[in-house]
Amino acid sequence: MNKDIKYIIISLLLLFLGVLLYSQSIVRWGLPYVKNYYPYEYNGYSQNWDICFDSTGVLWLANGDGLISFDGLNWRKYFLPSYDAVACISIINNRIYIGSKNEFGYFNISSPSEYKYVSLTNKAMNLSLSNNYFFYSAKTDYGVYMSDGNSVVRIHNDNVDVLFTNVKGNLISFNNLAFFYNSATGLYLLSGSKSLYIKGSYPLNSNISMFLPYTDDTLLIIDNKTGIYKGCLNLQNIINPSLTIEEFDFPNEKELIANVILDARKTSFGYIFSTYFGGTYVYDLDFKLQYILNQESQLISITHNKIALDPNENIWLAMDYGIARINTHNPFTLLSKVHGLSSSILDVEFFNNKLLAGGWTNLYIEELDKSTNYFKKTELENICWQLKKINFGIDSFVIVASSDGLFAINNKNKLTKIDTGNFRTVNITHSPTYITATTDNLFNVYHYKNNKFIKDLSLPLPLYNTFSNINIKISDSSYVHYISCDEPKIIKITISETMQMMQVITLPIKQNSPTGYLLEKIDNDILIYSTENIWLLKSNNDKITLAAPELRKYYDSIHYINILRVFGDTIWLQRSSKLLPNKPIYLLVKEKGRYVHKKTLQLFHELEILSIKNTPYDNILFATDDGIFVLNQKKLFTKTTPLKLYASLDILAKDSTYLFKIFSGLDTVLKLPYPLNKLKIEWRTNLIERELTHNIKFSYYLEGYENEWSEWSTLHIKEYNDLKPGNYTFHIKAIDENEQAKSIISIPIHINVPFYRRVVSYIIYAIAGIFIIYSIVYLSNRLIIRRNKLLEEYAIAKNKENLQKTLELEKEKEKADRLLINILPVRIAEELKEKGKVDAEFFSSVSVIFTDFTAFSQLSDQLDSEIIVNTLDYLFSKFDEICVRNKLEKLKTIGDSHMSVGGIPIRNQTHAIDAALAALEMQQFMQKFYKADPQNKIWKLRVGINTGEVVAGVVGKRKFAFDIWGDTVNTANRLQGCCESNKINISDTTYVLLKDFFDVEYRGEIPIKYKGPTPMYYLLRIKDEFSNDDEGYRPNKKFWDKYLTLVDYSYLKKLDQWIGG
Repeated sequence: MNKDIKYIIISLLLLFLGVLLYSQSIVRWGLPYVKNYYPYEYNGYSQNWDICFDSTGVLWLANGDGLISFDGLNWRKYFLPSYDAVACISIINNRIYIGSKNEFGYFNISSPSEYKYVSLTNKAMNLSLSNNYFFYSAKTDYGVYMSDGNSVVRIHNDNVDVLFTNVKGNLISFNNLAFFYNSATGLYLLSGSKSLYIKGSYPLNSNISMFLPYTDDTLLIIDNKTGIYKGCLNLQNIINPSLTIEEFDFPNEKELIANVILDARKTSFGYIFSTYFGGTYVYDLDFKLQYILNQESQLISITHNKIALDPNENIWLAMDYGIARINTHNPFTLLSKVHGLSSSILDVEFFNNKLLAGGWTNLYIEELDKSTNYFKKTELENICWQLKKINFGIDSFVIVASSDGLFAINNKNKLTKIDTGNFRTVNITHSPTYITATTDNLFNVYHYKNNKFIKDLSLPLPLYNTFSNINIKISDSSYVHYISCDEPKIIKITISETMQMMQVITLPIKQNSPTGYLLEKIDNDILIYSTENIWLLKSNNDKITLAAPELRKYYDSIHYINILRVFGDTIWLQRSSKLLPNKPIYLLVKEKGRYVHKKTLQLFHELEILSIKNTPYDNILFATDDGIFVLNQKKLFTKTTPLKLYASLDILAKDSTYLFKIFSGLDTVLKLPYPLNKLKIEWRTNLIERELTHNIKFSYYLEGYENEWSEWSTLHIKEYNDLKPGNYTFHIKAIDENEQAKSIISIPIHINVPFYRRVVSYIIYAIAGIFIIYSIVYLSNRLIIRRNKLLEEYAIAKNKENLQKTLELEKEKEKADRLLINILPVRIAEELKEKGKVDAEFFSSVSVIFTDFTAFSQLSDQLDSEIIVNTLDYLFSKFDEICVRNKLEKLKTIGDSHMSVGGIPIRNQTHAIDAALAALEMQQFMQKFYKADPQNKIWKLRVGINTGEVVAGVVGKRKFAFDIWGDTVNTANRLQGCCESNKINISDTTYVLLKDFFDVEYRGEIPIKYKGPTPMYYLLRIKDEFSNDDEGYRPNKKFWDKYLTLVDYSYLKKLDQWIGG
């Protein structure tokens, strides 16, 4: 019997130890939040070889395109002159030392657009470059050491020392010291430009590449060939330093070495190893593997070249493709599709040291035989609304309310169906122990007897669509059950050994709630909450009042409580919004009878929480559409890095741009010139990951311009334009989501008053004003005197000018008269000037003379146009002179035709003789023209003369033309057309007037257009008795005596009167 008891005790101890070991193996459920940054996001090359943070929290990245920075707001890129890749980074003060291919140096960056790269490669004397990248760097108090695997150099300020060249080995950075390990010779401490050998028993074929802190006096030695060791480094004896190495049993050691460790870090929470083939391994401080960050963990690459820790020890990875941020500082981890949860999770329970998850399509159970968390589906493939643990003595179950029925699962994962129906809620009671469950319209009670579930009671409900089921014990044998639905009513059911009673309690609100009225037990009362408000139901009297103000404050016009759970003296609730995606989680702790807000949290995504459960291991479980979020409460109140603000000022003043970086405010006033066209202030904090999740808010205030602080927001930039001269102070303050970590900086600014607005300037303005007034008075008097004198001179000059203009006008008038007389006959011109028009006038007898040149069209084709125009001008000018000498009035020229008339505008009886004399003189001129140049004979003149009645007048308003009309004119033109070359053809009426003075030759009756046969004569010459020459061109005295007998002196008298007038 004693042996049996002993055996049972030992078995129980082993079972407890196994359970304890298992529970310890689940140090943390799920994975932290992982954010991948793709090359298109940071606008760089895919490969990244190094990553680090500066003292202000800015991320720096060694990228295939060059150097990249990220301040939480903007990604910026800086290029090498060769545009080659940057392979390693070390930051000392304001210098960013980099290594590249056969190249090393540093960047000085003054602004995003202004930076300077200084190459130091040419300062390395006797350095043998191996055409490799300087991939390795170590920052120490003695400068920065860099290595390309074959050489080691030290950079101190702008000086370069070569410590090793053409020697293969690994550069190791440890505790602000630099070491160099060569597999053939061993380990060296690099001190300044010297190297000091460290004695040790190094493993055979070793390739030591990294050291990690272990305890205060020991370290971990990473050898990518032989394994991970523990060592003790003795540097106290500087003359004879040593390293002792001993074996160390490191978990997953072979796997790590096989995957090739590229970088390692120790943090406050554990150890991190990044590898070439297997991703990044994260251990706790006891070397228990927490998780592996690889593609199964949603990272986009498995080759992780370097590790960096931001100020809050979040992990940043420089990968072969992209960058990754692992938010280890966040107390949440997530169990999701990676772990087998393929649907939304509605409820969760921790049962028998494993998790059960009720999903939208399945019930999931965590497998125990896996080294990592993984869930398998059960045969229950329906909506699992709610899960509850219950113990019946030694038997324990999880009761599942599902759309297919009510089920129980025991600690051996056996699933038993209790009842059929769409069960929405389930609850349990203790002493006595029984189960209550509700469908849409039934309230059922079940007992567990003889390994079976028995339905004891089924009550129809007066309301439908149940949402919550809460019970309160009122005595040893009776319970009160409260059931809610989507109507503003609560069903109260009292159950005891002797009685079942149901009643309905009405809420002080009328509308239904589509999300239902939800219940939560607090102390011995009930909280009722919906999207509209939150109430308190007193269980002792069923009185409903508004809940405490510390809970009601989470309600306003757009916000409401989505879910609320009470665990002892703590309340977890989530606040949702009808308009905004933000859904924060709040932790309230009861202090002095009131609930006080202690913490505000945010899930990885903007998700609504569907249920909240606690576990025995200080974890809180949140069921969501994305899976199960696990909150590690130990990390809730861990200290974070102090929040610090940094600002930069971009200033445009007087068409010049200034950039100032402000790290912690200014002790002196920043003086700026006027005019200040633009003042742009951009700010950030040292905690990049907090800003990326919008957990930090800012408020600003420009003292001297604005009257109050701005509203809290995530805004990072403010711009002011055209500020007036004066004193200003720009204040910025920041708070985290819990309004605990606060930071504020102030930037005093003075915009200089321009010189023209200073006191000295106003004195100068007054003196200048007095001088100007005196000068105006003095100059005014001088100007008056000068003006009077100028007026006198002006009057004299004006009189002279008027006289001169009068003379000029008279000359112009004379020119105009001459021009008019050249265009019109004198009498006609005078009439036109006097009356503004000329009346048409009938002339009973005039002689019209037409001339033209035979075959002129052919001449036009044969001769140059300029010759034709010049010849016509010459001939017609002579004809005009002849007309004037013979008292004819030239009317016009048309092409090669010349037209003139006698007896107009002064009537006379000699017009026919005048026309004949003119025709003969033209003929005589042409003979001389032929003799001057025989080629002129092609110009053959024809003349036609007709006498008769015409009408004369002036036509046109802007261009005046004196002309005649009548059959006489047309007949004269036909006579000229019927004339032979070098002949003068006259009509019968003209012949009658000329026969006594001239010899003529009768041609007979020749038909002409519109006239028919018309008698015609050729005018040959002046009769012999009247001729003064043999040719008969010049009349003698006898001719003129007879000519004078035809002159009508009455016309001449009128002409004398007209000329006299």
